[in-house]
Amino acid sequence: MKRITFSTASSSVRAPLGALLLVLIQPVSFAPVYSASGEGGRCQLVRAKEHAVRVTEGCTSPVGFCVEGVIAGGGWINGKTKATILGLAPSVGLPGIEPETTLSAAGDRTIETSHGTLTLRFTAVFDTVRGEFSELLRVTGGTGKFLGATGTLYLTGQLSADGISIEGDFTGEVCLAGSAKQ
Repeated sequence: MKRITFSTASSSVRAPLGALLLVLIQPVSFAPVYSASGEGGRCQLVRAKEHAVRVTEGCTSPVGFCVEGVIAGGGWINGKTKATILGLAPSVGLPGIEPETTLSAAGDRTIETSHGTLTLRFTAVFDTVRGEFSELLRVTGGTGKFLGATGTLYLTGQLSADGISIEGDFTGEVCLAGSAKQ
């Protein structure tokens, strides 16, 4: 199995333009924000922080990349998270346009909360030189309060220079099925 080495060009943290734009257009507070979309309180806008580490023990990823951590400041989605990358493509699948060090990835993520488990499928772009990544996460299912949930989350973040710790910011919206309340 081919191993991929992750490193940053320097020890300074540089935010991708997309992450900067998200910070500029999102509310300043990390408190839960409820949607005013007429959903009767069943949707919640999410702004949360992820603190995670890359793990190898129990990792079922065919490319050897799994992550475990916690999500805080996210209202309904506060809890433990696990992600498994199922596949990677160099040059984000665009050889000759993007460098081989920019990878596209797809995988599964779970978020275990006091309300139940939220399951998501993600696609991501990862710049291995800068250690920056961005994920699009679609809700695919859940248990407890999240049974029948829908929504989309976005995660942008940074992998440390040693390739172990991850810091990220979640934004997006999760909607509960039926008339479920917080």
